[in-house]
Formats: sequence, C-alpha cells, structure tokens
Amino acid sequence: MPRPAWLAVGAAAGALALDVAAPLAVLLGAGCVLAMALVLAAIRRPRIALSAAAVGLGVLAIACRAGLANHATSASVVLPSGEGPWVGIVQGVGAPRAGSRPAIVLLAVEPPMLVAATLPSNP
Repeated sequence: MPRPAWLAVGAAAGALALDVAAPLAVLLGAGCVLAMALVLAAIRRPRIALSAAAVGLGVLAIACRAGLANHATSASVVLPSGEGPWVGIVQGVGAPRAGSRPAIVLLAVEPPMLVAATLPSNP
C-alpha cells in the first residue's frame, strides 16, 4: 500500500481513537507509533518503518488538531426560555429533503446564537 494510504489509515485511526480517549492520550499513542517506526528503521526494516511512520504522522496530525481545537460545549449555551416566537435571520439553507428544508438560523437573542432548523419547503 502506498505511503499516502498509510497516512490516511493513521488519520482514521486517530479520529476513531478520539471518540474513546482524550487528545493527550492519542498524542502519546502517536508518539509510540513513531518510536516504533524508529526502532524498525534501526533494525533494517525500512519499508515497514516508512509505513509505521506514515501511520504515526496521521495519528499525530489528528491528535494535534483535536488538542488545539476550541472545545465549546453546548451545555455552556443558555437557550431562550419559553415557546417563542423568536426573531431570527436565516444564514443558509440546504437542499430540500422529504418535504422540508434544513437551515441555519441566527437567533436575535442576547447573546446571539446559531441554531439548526428544519423549515417547510413551501411557506
């Protein structure tokens, strides 16, 4: 398998690992895979070492991205009270699906918030 494919395998493995582990743990796992690649190169297994290095770099890239990402949780957002109606501005709409149309709406509340909405295709 070519090295870009091994890089993609590493990125996919890193993304799957982030579902069950913290970014720091995935970062340490990437370091272990890269250390294994160095050991393989030292014992004269260059082809396997390059594949392992590509996998390790893929995991490392995803772990770094997750570690540097801003983790804003939805629990920190206070939803407006009551049943509405609320004033909003449609920011974007998607393709019609099953008689409805997905949209992103900016609610004019304090603080402003973006919400996903399912709107009817025809008003």
